[in-house]
Amino acid sequence: MQVKKFEAVNMAEAIEAVKRRLGSDAIILSTRKVKKGGGVFGILGRQIVEVTAAADPDYSPDNLKNTPTKIDNYKDADLPLNPLHKDIEELKVMVRAISRNNLPHTISHFPDCLASLYRQIVGNGVEGNLALKIIGEIRESLSEGEIKKDERVKDSLSEILNRLVRVSGATGVKKGRQRVIAFVGPTGVGKTTTIAKIAAKQALEEKRKVGLITMDTYRIAAIEQLKTYAKIIGIPVEVVLHGNKIKRAIEAHRDKDIILIDTAGKNHKNRPQMSELNTFLNAPAPIETHLVLSATTKEEDISDIYNKFKVIHIDRLLFTKLDESSTFGSIFNQAVYSKVPLSYFTTGQKVPEDIEPATRERLLNMILN
Repeated sequence: MQVKKFEAVNMAEAIEAVKRRLGSDAIILSTRKVKKGGGVFGILGRQIVEVTAAADPDYSPDNLKNTPTKIDNYKDADLPLNPLHKDIEELKVMVRAISRNNLPHTISHFPDCLASLYRQIVGNGVEGNLALKIIGEIRESLSEGEIKKDERVKDSLSEILNRLVRVSGATGVKKGRQRVIAFVGPTGVGKTTTIAKIAAKQALEEKRKVGLITMDTYRIAAIEQLKTYAKIIGIPVEVVLHGNKIKRAIEAHRDKDIILIDTAGKNHKNRPQMSELNTFLNAPAPIETHLVLSATTKEEDISDIYNKFKVIHIDRLLFTKLDESSTFGSIFNQAVYSKVPLSYFTTGQKVPEDIEPATRERLLNMILN
């Protein structure tokens, strides 16, 4: 029995080292990301992968309930009960990003501190070419001495993010002007709960007159859920069964400062459903549209969903379930490439607590996490 620890800059290199030393029948016992060195913010620390592997396939340490994963099957391993599952999932994301963007070649011309930062943000899901441009801009904007100071590097990164990412902040209302907001998106992203959170904050904290309209007639449970929230908050809710009734529903709430519209979750690949949603929202009154997306959704799917929903015009992006995700680069990527402002982040199920206005500072901390 041979049990060895291996350190490498990424999972691919670590696995190759395991194979060279212990053979292709080796098994992965544990994996984790660690940092060597670093300053106050950890930006200049070198992020590495530490893998513990064994050459005996029958080896099963007492502190692991699952059978260790064979090295050749590592990429497809599913370890839902393993206490290291979260770390392994994060590393899988990093490995995919590294493979996709060929990191060892693209960052070879950077100083070590910036190469480390590059690996860090790509490991957190920032698209490789975008990360490359950002790090290149940091290098051009700072002197050699400043590059060695993590505070200056973070300041430069913050300035770039401020330029690339738009945020709208919390929903506000101009005096004498009503605001009508529709929340759209795929099924299961938490639109109804998110609307309840915003409604509660607007009515109870901002003391505004709020009206709710639901067009989610596909799910009786969603209607009842919204009615329950409305009753607790003390605001009216109206159910619209047909798209041509939306104008009448809005007019019925003309005394309100803000109207929030819940819509049924749509399959973005279903053109008739998207056309139906477009008809629903094609009302004479100006309707602001927030596309609700889950932070747990794969990068490719987020991009596909956004492109399909563009037919109804998207004014804001709202990301839910931040508490269920371990990487947040997809939020940054979508905000940059779409140029659509971020409105809110939600971080749990509690109403109204688990919601916050999207800020660049919060996003910066997420991609540096």
